[in-house]
Amino acid sequence: MSPFTMRNQEAGFTLVELVTVTAIVGILTGLAVPAYNQWITQYQLRQAASEIQSQMTHARWIAMNRNTTVRVALSTVSGKVQLNVTDATGAQPFLPPSTMMGTINGVTGGPVLFSSLGLLANGSSALVQVSNVKNQTYSVWVNAGGKATWCPKSTCP
Repeated sequence: MSPFTMRNQEAGFTLVELVTVTAIVGILTGLAVPAYNQWITQYQLRQAASEIQSQMTHARWIAMNRNTTVRVALSTVSGKVQLNVTDATGAQPFLPPSTMMGTINGVTGGPVLFSSLGLLANGSSALVQVSNVKNQTYSVWVNAGGKATWCPKSTCP
């Protein structure tokens, strides 16, 4: 067998081909990571707003089922937002504390009180705003009837 015939039968990639593919994958990864990080922070903000709305609805049902006033308080603990559902005085917890994901670092508004009828006990409406490390803000709005909704902006209806 001649050396030329042997070489044509060998399969594989050249070093130039491997370096080219590696460079292309590196460039694509470099372009994708910032978009992925932005998506993660926005996703976590959406999840936090949804979680707060869900906990508000749950607290409303607890108030109606137990025939008592329920308090939903949001606070920042060690740089993370924490939600507590307790009785009106804050002494007896009805649900375990809920801590929001890592990029959620700010909250304004509250506490929100639900009466034994499931109505908002402390005003005609309540607005809770939650923000992330990118200074994006979502809101949770509770109307006088006790219904909680969230929206992807700093103010709701």
